This record gives sequence, structure tokens and C-alpha cells, in this order.
Amino acid sequence: MVIYRVLEKLHLVNLFENGLLAYIFTAVAVICGSVVFSICAKWFLNKIETFLKERVNNRRVNHV
Repeated sequence: MVIYRVLEKLHLVNLFENGLLAYIFTAVAVICGSVVFSICAKWFLNKIETFLKERVNNRRVNHV
């Protein structure tokens, strides 16, 4: 839904005059946008996880 709202704010939902063509474009754009968003979110969360693991490991090494 977030990706759809972004497309709506960019005025890309009603890009075509034909209703069916606009629907197909919107559906494909939402699916592609969702895939890109999920890849970026996974990359970002992996970076955070790596940072936190390194931080915990550094604390354990410093206290021993």
C-alpha cells in the first residue's frame, strides 16, 4: 500500500487514459516497487544487525 501511495503522489497511477492499461501499469509498478523496497530493507537491516553484533562482541572482548 505504501508503494501505491508513492505512485499516487507522483501522479503515476492515472498515467494512461485507458483504464485497463493504467491498472496493469499500476499493478506491475507496485510489484516492482515492493521488490525493490524489500531488497533495500533487507540490506539495511543486515547492516544494522552486523553493527550490533560487532558492538556486542567488542564489549565482550573488552570486559574479559
